[in-house]
Parts: sequence; structure tokens; C-alpha cells
Amino acid sequence: MEIKKRNKSSKIELSEDWKYCGIKVLYKVSKSRYIIAGEKILEKKNLNRLDFNKIISLCSKYRVIQKTMFDELDKVRILRNNLHISNMKEVEKQYNNKDLKFVFSVADKVGKIVSKK
Repeated sequence: MEIKKRNKSSKIELSEDWKYCGIKVLYKVSKSRYIIAGEKILEKKNLNRLDFNKIISLCSKYRVIQKTMFDELDKVRILRNNLHISNMKEVEKQYNNKDLKFVFSVADKVGKIVSKK
């Protein structure tokens, strides 16, 4: 994988992956607001266990994909997220032929990028 080569590790630090430990309440401002102290640790994540959003963000960051491909993959991610029916009370979207053609065209482009690497 291109990102592993550039990072030289199977683990990577992602700016949004912070873990908070040893949290202590210093002062209660209100029922919904506290002043706290604690330790903030940036965790390294295993590249083989990242979610789709983080994968496309990393591919963009390390210039494995261009902005247009990032935008297309993000659209696929949004369409895919609408399929997580366990969290839905009713169907959010009916997919049409245009949606399917778009998703498969993006998959084809990704396949071509991967085969070059």
C-alpha cells in the first residue's frame, strides 16, 4: 500500500484520533459544562483497520488520489452510509440507475489507480 510505503509503518497518527485519560473535574460551571484536567494522547491507528472516511482522507493527504477522486469517493461514502439500515427507522433514499452507474464508475477508477501501484 502506498501510504504504508510513505509512512514506513503499519500504524499511523491521525490528527483527530485523540484519547483522553485521567479526566478530573476541576470546576462545575453548569449541568452541561465542566472545567476539566487530564491527559490527551494521540493514538496510532492500524492502517488495516481504518474506516472508509479515514482511508480516503489519508489517500488524499498522501497524494495517492487527486481532489476530484476524493470528492467522488466521498459521494460514494455518503451514498453507502444511507444503507446502514440498522440505524434507520425508514428508508432514506431509493437508489436509481444513475447512482449505481456512478458508484461502479468510481470503483472502476479506483481499480485502475490500485493496479498502477
